[in-house]
Amino acid sequence: MTDILLIDDSASDRMLIEQAFARTAAQLSLHCAEDGAAGLTRLGEQPGIRLVLLDLNMPGMNGLEFLEALTPALRACTVVLALSSSQLPDDIRGAYRAGVNAYIAKPLDFDGYVRIAEAVYRFWLQAARLPPEASLEAS
Repeated sequence: MTDILLIDDSASDRMLIEQAFARTAAQLSLHCAEDGAAGLTRLGEQPGIRLVLLDLNMPGMNGLEFLEALTPALRACTVVLALSSSQLPDDIRGAYRAGVNAYIAKPLDFDGYVRIAEAVYRFWLQAARLPPEASLEAS
């Protein structure tokens, strides 16, 4: 079972993403958080999470603040994919500067979410090798 963390303040986006991943791969466990602070807490509670889908524009702790708050140990063992409604070049550049591994524009319909879930599953969870869990001494 692969654990993924979805951090997004939109309940409707979380529901669509959950449904899309459920359709794509039954062997995934999708955990959700409503903002960056809750996402950090969830990462601490679920040490097996290696992949984070991160909305950037959220109230409270936003996605860029979440990236800044990641400890070196979590940073070393967590792949972060930005999932944002913004397609502005400055937002995309800023996300990569902050350390995301990929930037994905949120789709306009459910089929688009399914295509993203399939692509994430095929590349990040089948083809790529995610980093192993960091040791506690590295924090």
